[in-house]
Amino acid sequence: MKLRDDHHIDNWHRNLEFFEKNNMKVTFYICYPHKMKDEAWDKIKEIQLQGHPIGFHGLNHKWATRFIEKYGCQQYLDYEIDKGLNFFKDRGIKINHFSYPFGNRNIETDDCLFKRFCTLR
Repeated sequence: MKLRDDHHIDNWHRNLEFFEKNNMKVTFYICYPHKMKDEAWDKIKEIQLQGHPIGFHGLNHKWATRFIEKYGCQQYLDYEIDKGLNFFKDRGIKINHFSYPFGNRNIETDDCLFKRFCTLR
C-alpha cells in the first residue's frame, strides 16, 4: 500500500472506512507533532488501533543529510528525532518507522537513524 506522510490526519481518518472495506493497511508518517491538537492525537490513536502503523517524519521536517553533515548524528537525534518521539511516547504511541523528509538520505543518515527505528524509507 502506498505510504502517506506529513500531517493530513483529518483526511486519513476520513478514509478509515475505505481502508477497512478494501482490506488495506497503510503506514502513516507524521511530522510536526508539537503543533498537533488533542483531537488529532485521538484520530492517530484510532488509526493505529485499526491496525495501521504510525511512523515518524521528523519534528520539523528537516533535511537529514544537511543537518547531520553540519551538526552531526547526535544533534539530529536530540533535536529532530528524540524531541519529536517524546510527543508520541507521552501519548502511548509506539513508533518503529521513519520516513525521510524530501526522501533525503545517505549511508550516514541511515546509520544514525537505525539507532531509533526498525525501518527507514
